[in-house]
Amino acid sequence: MRPLDVPIGVSDFKALREGRRYYVDKTAFIGEVLRAPPQVLLFPRPRRFGKSLNMSMLKCFLERTPEDRRPLFEGLAVMQDPDALAHFQQYPVIYTRLGTVWAGDRVEARETLREEARRIYEAHSYLLTEGALAPHERVRFLEIFERRADEALLCSALADLSRFLHRYHGKRVVILVDEYDAPLHLSQVHKSFAETVDLIRKFLHSGIKDNPHLAKGVLTGILRISNESIFSGLNNVVTYSILCSECATSFGFTEEETTKILRDAEAYEQRERVRRWYQGYLFGQQSIFNPWSVLNFVRQSDVRFLDYWARESPSDISEELIARWFTQCYDDFEKLLRDEVIEKPIQDHIALRDATSHQETVWSILVMAGYLRAEVIAQREEDEDGEPICELSFPNREVRGKFTRIFKRWMEAGIGGKPGLAELEMSLFEGNAERLAVLLEGFLLKLSNYDRAPKEIEAHYHVFLMGLLITLEGRIFEIKSNRESGYGRYDVMLIPKRPGLPGVVMELKVLPARGSKVPSKAKVEATLEAALLQIETLEYAQDLRERGAKPIHQIAVVFSGKRAWVRSRRASPRRLPSR
Repeated sequence: MRPLDVPIGVSDFKALREGRRYYVDKTAFIGEVLRAPPQVLLFPRPRRFGKSLNMSMLKCFLERTPEDRRPLFEGLAVMQDPDALAHFQQYPVIYTRLGTVWAGDRVEARETLREEARRIYEAHSYLLTEGALAPHERVRFLEIFERRADEALLCSALADLSRFLHRYHGKRVVILVDEYDAPLHLSQVHKSFAETVDLIRKFLHSGIKDNPHLAKGVLTGILRISNESIFSGLNNVVTYSILCSECATSFGFTEEETTKILRDAEAYEQRERVRRWYQGYLFGQQSIFNPWSVLNFVRQSDVRFLDYWARESPSDISEELIARWFTQCYDDFEKLLRDEVIEKPIQDHIALRDATSHQETVWSILVMAGYLRAEVIAQREEDEDGEPICELSFPNREVRGKFTRIFKRWMEAGIGGKPGLAELEMSLFEGNAERLAVLLEGFLLKLSNYDRAPKEIEAHYHVFLMGLLITLEGRIFEIKSNRESGYGRYDVMLIPKRPGLPGVVMELKVLPARGSKVPSKAKVEATLEAALLQIETLEYAQDLRERGAKPIHQIAVVFSGKRAWVRSRRASPRRLPSR
């Protein structure tokens, strides 16, 4: 494998091209933006999918400057687009990255926004020396430039600067806003969302709402924050989300682009493994690879498949929502971890402030943030906004691993950390019913603060147990659920990865909980025996015998409210005729 000089972490298009770094041509995006009818376009895409580099590319192409920038675009697709070339270096450009704005509270948001506004104005400080400003305009400019502006002046910064630039250049401006939603994610964590939304809304509205000096606006972020917040009152902003076909290949790498990268890196023989690890995203109807992970893979001389994107992911609102809806979404999370699909309505506009009170929001956020793949299968006609029903699944092995680690971390927290998880594994390995009952009951008690699911429903306990056991899958056990074996369908089976290791088959029963009243000992004993008899009579252990498991632990579990009772018995060595 030949390592490529790829621009990891480089989002400056000019520096990339001048440094002759490896570049995947995305300049067709310029023509798509210019031809798009909306005046302002919003592109929500997952983190590290090339948003900032594309915005820098737009700036380099459109910005009016004495420097001839044609060499930067030599040999790239945009140079074959006459419609786009008509706009080459024609506009004054205002470029801002709101990822620099920290929003622990409104004061911090205002101070860091004041610094970002100063940086924007500094790029156009020539207006101060060119006689382009009236005396009162010069005062306003200097107050921004010297970070003395009050909040009212700060929030009119984009409108003022676009007016100054339009008059000076005789051309309306292009406004590029990268990471527009970054302050909102942070404010959600710090519980200052309403104040931050108000400040960012006023700042952006001055530049893109009813601005006669605006030619085109482009915004990028991870989510499309819903109308009642940032974009309230804006009718000129059109969102091109990952569910749209427009500009579907402008962010991330296509199959053809990835194939070329692998050929250039002399790693074409790894293409199938690269697909399993880093492909699987669906933008519109286009299958997309994670660009960050692909580039990290080909920058090395050794073949190493690592979770490059997932391990760079900070703890964010996605993880907070997984924790919040953990117990209520057990069945959905467990299906995903079993590599099954789930069906959910997906919004391309997110109400962040409702994320902790509306369960459906978590799925939309996980899709838009890149944790889940969404394939549209139907429209829910009864919804006025026609939210599409999507099949959700993990896009690839990398993201599945990330999600599994999040899931496992919460499970570990409920059972006493890694020692508790190791004790659970050993209890199953040895068929230790007494210790297993203590561990299960302890976990149920710890979940009681936020578990709202009905305790009398066996399916709830089944999913709870599967969610716990799936964290053990890998080194010793393979976990199966509700499959045929012998003459019936078992509830849970732990199959050893190699012959000669113990196996486990489990049958779950539920006794109704009536307040604080515990079922009688006789009732519990009879239910445990009935469960073991069911395992034995229907020969649920047959699959374990065929896999060479020794010994085989037949385990009955009875749940009632937050209580758990367990009984274990070793299976006989007899075998049914092979099926």
